[in-house]
Amino acid sequence: MDVPDVLGTDELRSRLTGLLEEMASGGTDHVVVGRQRRPEAVLVSWSTWRRLTGGEPAGTVLGPARDLPSWDAREGLDFEVALDLLGDLIGWYSTEGYAEQGKPVPDPVRVAECDALVSRYAAERKALSIRDRAGVARAIGEYGPLVRRLYHPDHD
Repeated sequence: MDVPDVLGTDELRSRLTGLLEEMASGGTDHVVVGRQRRPEAVLVSWSTWRRLTGGEPAGTVLGPARDLPSWDAREGLDFEVALDLLGDLIGWYSTEGYAEQGKPVPDPVRVAECDALVSRYAAERKALSIRDRAGVARAIGEYGPLVRRLYHPDHD
């Protein structure tokens, strides 16, 4: 199936609905969900899940894909913004730590500080869920101004 890199919300919803219906009818046993050719999730049928795991659940099982709650465009956009902000912070502190290590006499405290922040933001990004509206709002409210100050210090 030829899928364009960018889909509009209605087209995306329609395409995913079709894929999930095909999966439910037995036409396929998995669906890869992602953006810009970067897989973000793989939905598998229960029979495939049992085959892959030997019948034992590993990790968190949310239930059949058709039981997952939907979200509106604003919630999806907010979630993407929160993920992007955390990615910006990971990039900023990774670069800062790398630059510090490249100095003739690096400050080990600053390097450790940067590494700790990268780990913290990466863990937050990994744990963030579109269903956690309060967490998404907190990330945007807290990290939006921080990213703005870091990347654009002259634009207060």
